[in-house]
Amino acid sequence: MNKLIKTESDYEEAMEKLHALMLANPDEGTAEADELDLLAHLIEVYESQTVDIPPPTPIEAIKFRMDQQGLKQKDLIPYIGNKARVSEILSGKRELTMAMARTLSRELDISAQTLLGIDSIPEAIDTSKYPLNQMLKLRYFGDITIKDLKAKAEDYLHHFFQGAHQTPALAFNRTGFKVDAKLDEYALHAWRCNLIKESEKVEVPIYRVEDLTDEFLSSLAMLTQFDSGKDLIIQALRDKGVIVLTNMTHFPKTYLDGAAMMNSKGNPVIGMTFRHNRLDNFWHTLFHELGHVIRHLPSNPNEAYFDDTESHDNAKVEREADDFALNTLIPEDTWKNEIRHLEKAGEIRAAAKRLGICPSIIAGRLRKANNNYRLHRTLIGSGTLR
Repeated sequence: MNKLIKTESDYEEAMEKLHALMLANPDEGTAEADELDLLAHLIEVYESQTVDIPPPTPIEAIKFRMDQQGLKQKDLIPYIGNKARVSEILSGKRELTMAMARTLSRELDISAQTLLGIDSIPEAIDTSKYPLNQMLKLRYFGDITIKDLKAKAEDYLHHFFQGAHQTPALAFNRTGFKVDAKLDEYALHAWRCNLIKESEKVEVPIYRVEDLTDEFLSSLAMLTQFDSGKDLIIQALRDKGVIVLTNMTHFPKTYLDGAAMMNSKGNPVIGMTFRHNRLDNFWHTLFHELGHVIRHLPSNPNEAYFDDTESHDNAKVEREADDFALNTLIPEDTWKNEIRHLEKAGEIRAAAKRLGICPSIIAGRLRKANNNYRLHRTLIGSGTLR
C-alpha cells in the first residue's frame, strides 16, 4: 500500500499488511523494508488525525519525567516531602497537593494542566496567617477533619476563596475600627469571604436602591417593637433584595459587630456577629449597616464596610451611617423634644410605645448620649440574641 489512508477499511487493510511485513522481518534496504517504513508512517498520520489519545495522568507524567532524567523515588523527596509520601503519590494512594504540584511543575517541567487539570497553579497562600482551626470549627471547609486540613491546608483555602474576593483584605477601608486596633486582616478576609459565599445561597429578588424608601425604612423601625421584630425585618429586607445574615461568628482581633458589602449577584449583604449580646446594639448596628447600603454602596459597590460599635470612628462615612441609624430609629426632632431628657424606665417604655419602637433603642441611645453605660441595664435586652 503506497496511498494515503482515508477510511477505516483502508486503516484495517494497512494494519494487516503492516503486521505481515513485521512478521517477515525484511532486511534493511530491501523493497519490503522500505514498504514497512512507508506503511508505518501512513498509519501514524491517520491515527494522529482520527484517534484521540488521552492525556497522561499526573502519575504517568511524573514517571515519564523520572525516566527521562534518570531519577529515582528518593530524588522526589525534596519536591514531595518524605519517602513514604513519595511512594503514596506514585502508587496513587495519595493525591497531589497544590504545593507539591507547584514544585513538580517548576522542577520537572510538567504543566499545571497535566498535574491539576487547571491552566496555571495559583500563587502560594501562606496558610499560617489564617485562623484555620477556627475556620474548621465553623465548617468553612465543609465536613472535614483536622487531619484533612493539615494535609491540604492550601488546597482547602484556595477552594474556599475561589470566586469570593480572592484578594486578601490588606488594603480595605479601615474606617469603622479603633484607630489603634491591631486587626487580624487575614481573619477579617476569611470572615468576609464566608459572608459572601453564604449570602449567595440565599434566593432574593433583584435589588433596587430606590425600593428602600423613607416610608419603608420607617416601617422597619416600627417592627422593632415586636418580639419577632428581628425576623420580620430580615424578611422585609430580603423581599427588597437586601440579605441580612445574623450570628456570623467573628474571629479574635476582628472587632466586628456588623458589615455591609455587595455580593457578586448584585445584592447588598449585611453581616451581624452578635459580638455584643444586646438588643440595643443589634438595632443600632443593623440600621448603621443599612446606612452604608443606602448612602455608600451605590457609589462604591466594590467597597466593604466593617464596623466596631466601640470604635467612635469620626470618618465621614461612619458619621453618615451613624446619623442614618439614629435618625431613622428616632427622628431628630423627636429625640431633641421628647426623648433625650428621659431618665426613668417607665418613661422610656411609655415613649417607646408611643413611637412604636423597641424600648432598647431609646435606652441604648440615652446610654451613648450620656456616655454612661451603667444606665438602663434592664432595658437594653442583654443576653437576648444568641
